[in-house]
Amino acid sequence: MAFPTSSRLLTAAAFSAALLLPSCGGGGGSGSGSGTSGTSGNFALLSSNLGDGVTWELNRLMEFEFNNPIDPDSVSFSTVRFTSPDVNQPVTGSFEIKADGTGRTLVFRPHCPSSQSNDNGSFVPGGHEYRLTVASSAKFGAAVLRDKKGRPLTQGFTRTFYSPEAAGSDLFVDYVEGPLALDDDNPIEWPAGLNLFSDPDGFIRINFNQAIDARPSNLNQKNLYVLYADGEVGSANENVFPETNRLPGRLSVADNCGLDGSTVNFEVAGILPTNRKLKVVIKREFSDIAGQENAADLATPIYTVPTLAEYFDDNTVAWGTIEVADEYSDDFSSSADLDLSSGLPLPAAEYSDGFVQASFDFPGEFTTQDFLLNTGYSEIFTNSQTFFTDSNNTTFTVQNGVLNVRNFTIESGSELRGRGENPLIIYATGEVRIDGRLNVSGNNAVWPTGLNSPQRPEGGAKGECGGGDGGTSSQEVFQETYRGSSGNGGFNFSGQGGQGGESGFNQSAGTSSSYNQESINNIAGGGGGGTFAITPSVSPHWYRWTADDKMPEIDRNYLADHVLFWDTATDPNLAGTRYPYVAYGGEDGTRGSSWNCSEPNPDNNPVGIYGMEDEKVDIVLWYADGTPCDGQRGANGGPSQRLEDPWDDALNEPNPLSNDPLMTTAIDPYNPDGRINGHPTDGPDGGKAGPTIFSNDGSTSNDFWGTRINADGSVTVGELLVPWAGSGGGASGDMVLYNRNGTEPLPTVFPEPNFPNGRITKYRKGAPGGGGGGQVQVLAIGDITIGGAGEIWARGGNGVGGESIGWTYGQISGSGGGSGGHIVLSTASKLDISAIDLLDGSAKGDTNVTVENGVGYEIPISDAFFSEAISAVGGRRGWAMSRVQQCEWLGKPLDEDGNGTYAIGRGGAGSNGIVQIHVPNPATDIVWPASRDAEIRNYIHNGNLNNDADIDNVEEMLRIFAAPQPVVLVPLFSAESMFRSRWVDTGLADLRQPATGTGVDFPDYASSLISIAGFDTADGTVNVTNEIVDALPAVVTGATSSLSLFDFEAGIGNATAAFAGQEHFLRSPSLLLGYVFRPNVSSATAVEVVSASYDRDRDVLTLLTEPRDGAMAGAGGVTWSLSPRFFRFATNGASDVLPDSTAVRIEFQGAEESGPGTNVPGVPFPGPNSWTSNLADLEGYRFIRYQVVFDIDAQGTGVDLTSPRPLMRYVKIPFTW
Repeated sequence: MAFPTSSRLLTAAAFSAALLLPSCGGGGGSGSGSGTSGTSGNFALLSSNLGDGVTWELNRLMEFEFNNPIDPDSVSFSTVRFTSPDVNQPVTGSFEIKADGTGRTLVFRPHCPSSQSNDNGSFVPGGHEYRLTVASSAKFGAAVLRDKKGRPLTQGFTRTFYSPEAAGSDLFVDYVEGPLALDDDNPIEWPAGLNLFSDPDGFIRINFNQAIDARPSNLNQKNLYVLYADGEVGSANENVFPETNRLPGRLSVADNCGLDGSTVNFEVAGILPTNRKLKVVIKREFSDIAGQENAADLATPIYTVPTLAEYFDDNTVAWGTIEVADEYSDDFSSSADLDLSSGLPLPAAEYSDGFVQASFDFPGEFTTQDFLLNTGYSEIFTNSQTFFTDSNNTTFTVQNGVLNVRNFTIESGSELRGRGENPLIIYATGEVRIDGRLNVSGNNAVWPTGLNSPQRPEGGAKGECGGGDGGTSSQEVFQETYRGSSGNGGFNFSGQGGQGGESGFNQSAGTSSSYNQESINNIAGGGGGGTFAITPSVSPHWYRWTADDKMPEIDRNYLADHVLFWDTATDPNLAGTRYPYVAYGGEDGTRGSSWNCSEPNPDNNPVGIYGMEDEKVDIVLWYADGTPCDGQRGANGGPSQRLEDPWDDALNEPNPLSNDPLMTTAIDPYNPDGRINGHPTDGPDGGKAGPTIFSNDGSTSNDFWGTRINADGSVTVGELLVPWAGSGGGASGDMVLYNRNGTEPLPTVFPEPNFPNGRITKYRKGAPGGGGGGQVQVLAIGDITIGGAGEIWARGGNGVGGESIGWTYGQISGSGGGSGGHIVLSTASKLDISAIDLLDGSAKGDTNVTVENGVGYEIPISDAFFSEAISAVGGRRGWAMSRVQQCEWLGKPLDEDGNGTYAIGRGGAGSNGIVQIHVPNPATDIVWPASRDAEIRNYIHNGNLNNDADIDNVEEMLRIFAAPQPVVLVPLFSAESMFRSRWVDTGLADLRQPATGTGVDFPDYASSLISIAGFDTADGTVNVTNEIVDALPAVVTGATSSLSLFDFEAGIGNATAAFAGQEHFLRSPSLLLGYVFRPNVSSATAVEVVSASYDRDRDVLTLLTEPRDGAMAGAGGVTWSLSPRFFRFATNGASDVLPDSTAVRIEFQGAEESGPGTNVPGVPFPGPNSWTSNLADLEGYRFIRYQVVFDIDAQGTGVDLTSPRPLMRYVKIPFTW
């Protein structure tokens, strides 16, 4: 397994795969080069086993024989270069001089892969091209190989070769015949000790005769593991090895792909079981690198772990009654033992090499300027550098949308309107109070103004503060517009908003015998809604549309757009039980009319509306027996009920064939559910909802920016890497009427070559799309307060209706609404919404019911109404032909209102945006209205205030105040920050239960012999007096007469007597690391122990101390002492200082093995979200972990950018076993 002693091993170095070197002469295959054998003449290549154009196995050695002995110092990845034109991954491996006595052959040993796809070795499988280039002295400036006399290579050479295909070929060379076997001379190397934390020695090295398949599918603890005996040596079960007696640890490859074999390391977790036998199990399925398996499991030698007497070399102790001391420690020299991936309920503390420090990552800048707006409406611009003057005549510099203030206030009756391309980001080092409106909503689309003027496009509504623009309608100026433009995604990613609706055309004759008749012959495809979040959209069910949300008709009834035909079942409480409807993300626009599509084609009679892209009429729906429908809608009659709109009342009527019957898959396999969109391509189709930025993973639980701590203690990290913004809605299709003669087919007059004249008799333009809601971040160190009239909006802009055939309610199509934007509220203090009157339901649109997930939902708090002061709702659907969308609301007809469910030609509603709330503690740092505070708190704690706050219930309560439902996330910055360790596995320490007579279940973390101290066991607060961490009492003292002192070294003679009753320090001197040594208890000299060793023969304990603490020589005195210190803090460079403004808590959790033989922690104790500072609570638990919480506002006086931030240098957690 070791390389031959004469070999020269050079570690691989990374290089850029894009750097290709030209050939420096030479070339050729594996034949001889120039030069002769020996040490005279020019240095040249003689031969190589690497031919040009060959396929090279992933582990095959490359050999290059030269005429002179090679200078090993000249061999590197600079002189022997590997490049690839199509693999962006450095070639790694090692070079050696072949041990054949000549020193003339250079060997390149590739690194073997260990990933499941074999793609992390030297070469990547898949037939990739590689080039080897060895430069010569003729290449100016190039590093070159030299021989031992310093002569450079005179003629360079190159080889082009290929990696093997990933499948169907041999990836590896099998250098050793037959399957795996253990190395004959040294099969297994065992630890010499017990792998104590204070004396680690935990590697079991398993040596094989050849290379292994290192993929996780082979190298795992199903195929290779270690068992321990069921009883100690001398017991009846000393040779019984149950399969569940798995030694905890992990596997890794120490050496592979050498001709001498391979080595697998089993790294033991925790303490080994004393006086028990161990056995390595190697299943027959464990294969070599070529995939060969054994016929049976490999036989392995048995090993016996030392007894305590053997380990400590002491037979004088009755070990069966003795607690053995050990300790876990971390000096933070690396982050290996920190759980940096753990979802924390507070911001993470800052790790650095050698310490962890309280964080306060507030991104804003300090300023003394207060912002006040109390003078009505005002706009703030976010493009580049702008200036804003507030109501106090204070001028602020706004840099790319970032506004730094101390306190920020918008008074009632005032509105700050964000405008521009960048998000509006408000950093407040003080408090934020919003009694007016903060608004970054997308703009509503505007009704087309250039009537019957197809050469004038109708621009999409602008998004604001990062929101995407809506699509432009009728954008073609020299020909008919076949489909409205798609909206843009967040930050105006082109075309990533809602899709535009398809335009339609019809003949002009016979389409206008009546207003209703004209209506149903002039409806094109609606635009799709913009999409950001893909949660169930609030917009279709929203009741708060006002006169400002005209479409262009005004909704006089404050009704939701989703109202069902021919039924009074529009109350959302009935929607879930009878007519569920959910739009996940934005809505699709709906298709245009197909009226009379199945009727005969007499002269000058219309036969349905043609789609411009396909020049066909939608075939609509079919009866179940395959008979085409006749375009009528049964006995109900009436033009408004004969529109052939998709998925309408046919599902709800007693007889499903009484109106639009079903299209079956047998008739049209390409459109199995024709009820929704009719034919998938024919006719003027509606635009699809825009794509979302989130992945299609089937879940919305991670659709946010940041980290969420779930109710069960698990952690969800949001998909967004940065905050985002809303998408614009798609424009709707145009509607064109042409003059045709007699039986001339209508498609022959389309398109019109003399556009916009010729046979065009009427050109009505579709509607532009609504703008996407923007991004607003309000990040405050102090409270964020939303007053009784306060509002924060990032709504999507509404869609609108296109040109009308008459009046304002004959719109030929409707555009898509923009999606809601992104609202981020983060405070280091509290979110105060107590002034919002949730009992006042007097305003229009106020309701205590809504639709969630298609199901009627009523607020579970008595007499409460939705206030929805925080709003990122998607834009409203653009209406189409609202005149003929007759429907009922509790028996009352709603003509001209556009509320018909699935109305044809309408635009799609925009999706929800995202509302994020970041507070330090959701249970205590949200101030609810006093009128229902007790009821809300009871609800979020599931009926018992002693329970942890249920984050799902917190978000449900915030839905009263926000739409859509917010997500409550870990704060972005806070006075409190924290870090958490990984689980520490004490291994099989619990197998040893010494008969101490105390009834303790070991391991014992609160032993009277040794245990961590220095904090309040009730709440974990570190003990501090006068801003200095309390020193702990001495555990050992002695006379200085037996003390030898030097500057940074102390020798304690007669140590056995001095440490009587504390012998564990002599058995394991490293337990003293970090302790405080006072060479003279009467003086102030106190130094930290950095090294300790005990010489039993001399009975001397030697301590080395921290030089920064000062020299000890000459300290004098009568008595010395050793005091424990299990952690060390510092603030602003001063050790052991914790200012009164700061506090530190230390907390713990324990866990048992999740199941026999799993060796992984199970459910944490005291609970998934609960911790304890009383280590007696964790008695007997195998696994333990700790967390440290820093508080830089311990006195509650507020925090700022200059607040002291303490750091922790080390932690020690002793235990006995």
